[in-house]
Formats: sequence, C-alpha cells, structure tokens
Amino acid sequence: MVIALNRVHAGDLFVLRNSLVAFLFLAAAFAAGCDDGTGFDFRPILVDDTVIVAAPIPQTAGLPTALDITSDGFGGVYGGRFPERPRDALEWDFLVRIEDGEIVLVPGVAAGIPTSRSAITPPIEGETFESLRETPGQSTFRSDTAIAMVEGAVYAARSRASTGSGCNQFAKMEPLRVDVENGILEIQLVTNQLCGDLRLVPLD
Repeated sequence: MVIALNRVHAGDLFVLRNSLVAFLFLAAAFAAGCDDGTGFDFRPILVDDTVIVAAPIPQTAGLPTALDITSDGFGGVYGGRFPERPRDALEWDFLVRIEDGEIVLVPGVAAGIPTSRSAITPPIEGETFESLRETPGQSTFRSDTAIAMVEGAVYAARSRASTGSGCNQFAKMEPLRVDVENGILEIQLVTNQLCGDLRLVPLD
C-alpha cells in the first residue's frame, strides 16, 4: 500500500484531497438532521473568520495579496494566498489591489482568469453583517470589475469553482479595517461551506 501511494503524482493527491473534502461536506449535510420528521433538512454549515490581506506594495512585502473565501473544512476559511506564484494561480478568489486611491477586491475574471467564477456584490444597502441572511440575486454579483472596500459596509461573495468538487461557496463579508496608506485590509467573513447554498445565517 505504501509503495502504491508513493507512485501517486502530487497533482492527483491534490484532486483526491479536494474530492474528499467535498464528500465530507455532503456527508455533513446529510448528518445535519431532519425537520420534525418530514425529511432531511440541509442546514447551512457556516464558518466564520477574520483575515488580514494586503495590496502588493513595498511596505506589505511578505503579506498575502489575495483572498480565498472558501471553507477549510475545519471551522475557518483559507484566507490569504500569494497569487503572484504560478502554483497559486487557481487557489484564490479575489486579488487585493489599490486603484484610484481605494483598496479593491478583483475577481478572477477581472484579473485575467476567464474560467474563474468568483464574484462579489457592491456594498449592500440597508443590511448589516448580522442582518444579511442570504445572498442577493446573482445578477447583483460582479465578476468582471474590481469592487472598492468600504469600512463597515456589507458585501456578498461567490467563490471560484473548487478543484475536485466543482462547487461554489457563498459568503458575506465586512471590512473591519481599510488602511489605504499601508495597503492593509482586515475583513470579517462568514462562509456557507455547502455547495451552492445561499443562506448566511443558521436556521431559526
């Protein structure tokens, strides 16, 4: 068995790992319980985290310059990545950049990756981070343009399709700190790790 595993290419192991994660997500959904005996009630599996990412300017050297909103399967989100390295090209959802004096998130398509499905809404009016229960309609998501980060505003986001499972995850986010001078973005996230599930709060 050990010899057989040693012959598996690293790329195959990556696909196997992600397929296993997708299977565990599905298994968790089935294990979530029933709704008063009427059948399975797929409860949202929500993970929350706060991450710090940065625009690629000299004073932020060494900090992650991209944001990955997908769940790590262990109660958090993957968080920052270093997209300038070719091996990370499909392992993030949004680049962090400074444009026109603002820190922006750049979806994959806008960053030149046409196969990416990552997208983000403009700030959602009339909602707080706590009150946003579900993502708005898909027509409100933007995949081909950068979206400025406003401290205290609320956004919904869609991940790229993950390797292995091919599913998108949905999240809500609120920038807690937008420091343009130093290129720093601190952002609070809640991601629903169930594939394609738009809900962003627990069931009542």
